[in-house]
Amino acid sequence: MAFYNLKGGVGKTAAAVNVAWEAASSGVPTLFWDFDPQAASSWYLQHDDGLQRSAKKLIKGRRPVGAEVRRTAWEYLDLLPGDLGYRHMDLLIEQAGGKPDALADLVRPFAEQYALLVLDCPPNFSRLSDNILRVSDLLAVPTIPSPLSFRAWEQLREHFKEEGLPRKRWHRSFRWWTVAAPCIGIG
Repeated sequence: MAFYNLKGGVGKTAAAVNVAWEAASSGVPTLFWDFDPQAASSWYLQHDDGLQRSAKKLIKGRRPVGAEVRRTAWEYLDLLPGDLGYRHMDLLIEQAGGKPDALADLVRPFAEQYALLVLDCPPNFSRLSDNILRVSDLLAVPTIPSPLSFRAWEQLREHFKEEGLPRKRWHRSFRWWTVAAPCIGIG
């Protein structure tokens, strides 16, 4: 499950952390991958020190992705932390062959250990976002009621259409400016 929007500041991180925490609290083995270089989700989950090795080694297969998984303070919730090196993910994916399913190759081994993979995504169109859109079974698109949010929503719809991506797995959710998005149970 990915939390994605072309626009920033719409509640992707708070929603992603909450869903992951709720799933883990219900006994669902959950892996959270924070793809945002700002690593806000990792901060929420108390691991904002980044990767132990470079993102380049992960993408090129020279470092097993599983070696970067961190346990969190919450049972059934593990984390692949955000890292400043993710700002170069598009270049790294391109250097690794530019496959549209490069991310699928990285997450496939986790299916044996985790029932849910939650992806917190940076706000952009990129090779990374295209990979995320292809690998996700469910795409949550947090949206705030503003002209720029609706513009980003329309751009995302057009991108799905151009790329031939299935739209039946994505869902828009609204969050009002006056409603806070606290991290339930984490604090």
